[in-house]
Parts: sequence; C-alpha cells; structure tokens
Amino acid sequence: MNGLIYLLQVNLYLLLFYLFYLVLLRNETFFKLNRVYLVSSAIVSLLIPILRSDWVRELFVTEKVYSVTQSVGSAIIVYSAPVTTKPEGVSTQQLIWIIYAIGAGAAFLHFLWKLYRVSKSLRSNPEKQAFSFFKKVAVDENLPEKELIIKHELVHVKQWHSADVIFFELLTIVNWFNPIAYLYKKAVKNIHEFIADETAANPDKASYAMLLLTTTFGVQPHQLTNSFFNQSILKRRIFMLHKTKSRKAAILKYGLSAPLFAGMVILSSATVDKSNETSRKQVLGFPTPPLTSQALPADTGAIYTVGSPLDVNPEFPGGMAKFYQFVAKNYEYPKEAQEKGVSGKIFLSFVVEKDGSLKEKKVVRDAGFGTGNQALKMLEKCPKWEPGKIKGKAVRVAYTLHIALQLDIKNGKKVDSYLLYSDKDSF
Repeated sequence: MNGLIYLLQVNLYLLLFYLFYLVLLRNETFFKLNRVYLVSSAIVSLLIPILRSDWVRELFVTEKVYSVTQSVGSAIIVYSAPVTTKPEGVSTQQLIWIIYAIGAGAAFLHFLWKLYRVSKSLRSNPEKQAFSFFKKVAVDENLPEKELIIKHELVHVKQWHSADVIFFELLTIVNWFNPIAYLYKKAVKNIHEFIADETAANPDKASYAMLLLTTTFGVQPHQLTNSFFNQSILKRRIFMLHKTKSRKAAILKYGLSAPLFAGMVILSSATVDKSNETSRKQVLGFPTPPLTSQALPADTGAIYTVGSPLDVNPEFPGGMAKFYQFVAKNYEYPKEAQEKGVSGKIFLSFVVEKDGSLKEKKVVRDAGFGTGNQALKMLEKCPKWEPGKIKGKAVRVAYTLHIALQLDIKNGKKVDSYLLYSDKDSF
C-alpha cells in the first residue's frame, strides 16, 4: 500500500472515531469505557488500512454467482527505449515526504525534550508539584492534603495511564499534521483525571473539589505526566465529579461503535490503490482478481466466464496466440511512461458480446502515466471474436487480461516491442 494513502486513511478513521466520541460518549460518566474506546479506536485506525481485503467485498455480492478463477492468459510486453539523460527534479510525492519527515522529526525531538524534562523533575525535589509517571510518584511534602493527592496519583500508577500518554505522544508524532491526533491526546488525559478524581474523591466530593480549587492555580504541569494540578481542565473535572451517573442504558452507545468499525473496514476494502511508482525495472505486483459469472439463463443477457457452463469458449480470430501477438503489436507505450521509466502490470476486463464485439472495456488497475488508457485504445482496434456458446446459442462472456510492462534499455536505441504469452497465469 502507498504510504501516503495509508496515512490519509488512518487520519480519516481517527476523525470519524473521534467525532463519534465527541457526539455520543464525551459526557458520559463511564470513564473507564471512554478510556478503552479512545485507546482502542486509535489502534484500530492504524490497523484498518492493513485489514482491507477482497473477501470483505465478496460478502456484499447480492446476486447468486459462480466464483470461477480462470486464467485467460497473460501478456508481457518488453519495450526498449533510449536512455534519458534529462535531469529530474524533486517530484510532488517526494516533496510531500520531505515536508512530512521534517515535521515528524521536529515532533520526535520535542517528545525527547519532554522526556528529558520529566526525568529531570523526578530526580529533583518537586516544589508545588504533584504528578506521576509510570510507577514513580512525585509530590511536594508541603502540599495540603498530601495523602489525598497521593491517593489520586496512585490511581494513575495502578492503571498504567502513562502508557496511554506515551502511545498518544507517538501517535501525534506520526500524524503531526492532523489536529484530531492532538484532540485524542487531550481527551485521554482528561479521562485519566476523571478516573483518578472519581476514586480519590470518595466519600467527600465537596472537600475534594475545594482541594482542587485551592491547590491548582499557578502550577504548570508536565505535558508527559499525569498531574494533579491541571488548571486547563479544572472546571470540567469539578463538573464531571458532581455529574449524575450515566444510566446503564447509555452503555448501548458503545455498541454502536461496532457497526462504525465494520463500515470503516468495508470502506477501506473498497478502496483501490493506484501506484505510480517510477523506478526503472520495477514490476508492480497485484493479486489476480477472481472472475465471476451469473447463474442465469442464456437469454437474459447474463455474463459468463470461461470455466462456467460454456460449451464453446469465445476465441480471437486465429486463436489466443494470435490475440497475444495482436496485443504486443498494437499496444503503444506512453511517452511519459517511457520518460519516467515506468514498468508495471495492467489489469483489463472486457465482455465478448453475442456478436463477437468487445464491450464494457475497463481498466481494473494500471501502472499510471497513461498506461491504462493506451491499453483501452489497443482494445478499440481489436477485431470481433467468435462468441461463446451454450447449447449452440451465443452468450456474453467476460474476460480479464493481464499485461506486464517492462521497460528495457538496449544500447541507447529504441527496439521493437515483443511479447511472451502463456496459457496459464504466471503472475
């Protein structure tokens, strides 16, 4: 999968999951469930683009079909072209990666600086500070209600809240350009405080709220620690502390995240990657898509495939070997693709109609830079085939054609293209 496409998908899913949290879950008092949701939805957002699979699409085929994998032959066109000595500048994609790397690098250095500051604070005597970082708790001995503050911080320690903080710091490094990543980090830190407040405030919430008010102002907490003193969310901490507990029925809202997740997997699986790699001699590999045929009577206009109940397969005039030769002779390697050094694989689909003409010609996947369009132009020149037949009656038959383009350089001169063909799929 293209790295840029992966990042875009991850950030789209982060946005959708966060909006779900913001609208339905943010004001609920199921703090632990909210923590689980925020952490798991962020992890799932990173994984969904990897989970994309053809089997997901197959679940939503609404008609009864025969799934038939049938090789109709593959073509390899090796096209020799002169060596280009024209200097190439930085491409748009390379420029994007450079900007991304600079931003991620800066964010990572800032993260290391914050770690250093936390480490330094833990080694010194904290003055007017109360915070925890993993298993370490630092509390100023002179603070009022010190034992209550320590009780609060121990909740962070026992529930490993610092692990969440580090995870979301790393998430913001990877997605430094996306404001939603920072909102995630802020939301999970708020949840940590609500969880700790809920435990530490029992049984006297009013006294605990007063402690928050009298000890918070004028103190600057560390960004990587779980700090008792956090003025920026003081009002919300007190509000959530006294908020009426959410009804158990509200838990059903969390169940709605399951269809949201399923919908995102489907969205990801429906996405078609188009790679425009330009490295010389690089062959882009794609899985062979299965062909399908509808189990319908011949007179309905249904589309069959080779391997479905055909008595006679469609055939190019002179046989399939002639068809592969036709492809090699009539495919014109795009000039831009030659200049970019593009090699790759093209997947074409078409239907041999009852009269032998080729219809519904489509590029399923291509190598970019006009290679797919040239393949369609090649099919436009194709003569009529002998149609496929069932019980002597012509039927429509679908084919998939694979063309592997390999750009070769030979003595700086352009050599005629040639074709290798086989009756079995070798890709």
